[in-house]
Amino acid sequence: MELTGAYNCVLASIYNSLQINSKLLFPIQSMVIAPQLLRLYNWNHWLSSPPPLDIADPFLERIGAELHFPITGGLDGAVRSARERLRQGEVIPASINLRYSHFDPAPFDNDFWNFQLLTAVTDEGNFLMFDMYHAESYEVDESRLRNMIDTAFNYRHAGAFTPFMEVVVQDHEHAWNVLQCMDEQALMMSVVRDYDAGANLAAGQLWLARMQEHFATVEPDRMYAEVYRLMGHLMLILKSRTQFIQAAAALGLHGVGDDAFDEGWHTFVHAVPMNVFRRSGDAYADMWTAYEELIGRERDGMNQIKERLSEQGIMSWR
Repeated sequence: MELTGAYNCVLASIYNSLQINSKLLFPIQSMVIAPQLLRLYNWNHWLSSPPPLDIADPFLERIGAELHFPITGGLDGAVRSARERLRQGEVIPASINLRYSHFDPAPFDNDFWNFQLLTAVTDEGNFLMFDMYHAESYEVDESRLRNMIDTAFNYRHAGAFTPFMEVVVQDHEHAWNVLQCMDEQALMMSVVRDYDAGANLAAGQLWLARMQEHFATVEPDRMYAEVYRLMGHLMLILKSRTQFIQAAAALGLHGVGDDAFDEGWHTFVHAVPMNVFRRSGDAYADMWTAYEELIGRERDGMNQIKERLSEQGIMSWR
């Protein structure tokens, strides 16, 4: 069984479910390379990439599929159901509390649209799981699994317990035909056409102002947890851009000047915690300048991709 990670666990859950449970084989770029992929938003005092369902929903509608969250009848029912389905060869996206995450447990309860993949039951009765953010597998016992999924988010449907996500394909032949007609170059063009450096610059400037106001009120003993939340959003932005530039490279559209999408964001994101902990006006001024330079580099990189698309005769910019 070949499992695939992605910049977002919800998108990776959908992809792995379609690949393994529905036997629909297609490159993950067909789903994640969407027009709005590189948009940035100020959400309260966080800088955010598009919500995963904003990417997934148009794709699912196009292939004729829906997300379902079946009622499992409590923890006992969920565990029984998981064992049965895993023994039949399915994989199961499970919504978990990141406090119990295997690789990087959160210092607080965090259960909002966080999914990891149940992939098998061992001979000893434990569960194999796949962390799609890290693209690594691990093993948990039943007690640990119960702690992971027994969280408030999984009771959001009128109190019913719905820890697992299913991707239900209405018409397999229709979905297959749609997937075969998807063109990666056309998908890349849609991102290029939608990209708006000015809007992303404005979103980031608003974020920096709001973030400075927020962290000025955070008590020292809460700083670590707040920076953890901040970095969660920024790492998704970084990984989405890495996934984009990898897709561009596969199409021969990546060049030396495009490193803002990966190296540039990596440098910026990993400097943010140090600047936040400085708790000074100069630190935010430094971030403001660095962000403006980053978006300028990203804009230049996107313009180079546009030129290559034009050179390949894929699209005209006149």
